[in-house]
Amino acid sequence: MMDKEQKQKKEIAMSNWLNFVVSNMGREDARDFWNTKCLGWRHYVDSKWAEKSMSRHLDPMDLKKVFYAGSVLYNASQSHMVFIPVFHDHQWTLYAFNMCDQKLSILDSRPDTTKGADPTKRHQKTRCNICDALTVTMNCAIDFRSWEYQFPKVPRQQDRYVLFHELF
Repeated sequence: MMDKEQKQKKEIAMSNWLNFVVSNMGREDARDFWNTKCLGWRHYVDSKWAEKSMSRHLDPMDLKKVFYAGSVLYNASQSHMVFIPVFHDHQWTLYAFNMCDQKLSILDSRPDTTKGADPTKRHQKTRCNICDALTVTMNCAIDFRSWEYQFPKVPRQQDRYVLFHELF
């Protein structure tokens, strides 16, 4: 059994690894879509943005700095898809905002309602915080909370430290 300090170190290491993977995906998109209209179609957000979005006192400049990092080659506010990794309830979840269809997909690999856990209730507060922070970050009149949201079926996570990278 891991003690609290060991768990925290492992979670930090996983966060750093996740941000490395997310950064690489953004670089691969930049390389693959350079000089095409597809550059910036997907925007990958560092997980630190989600951490900051959970704060009660949102600093718009700080949120923007983290959100737009890595998007110097395109306008992230015009991306079709925005992927935000969220560390929620001691596990990683992916919030995928479809900016064109105004839909949010929450890819949560934990058991769904078939095992008695309701993902809608589990994500209510986090979803509201992420949506509110996205409105502040993008400085727009969009009410992301009002968007339709869903929980697509994804492979179930066996170990809470397994990341969602296979979901991409």
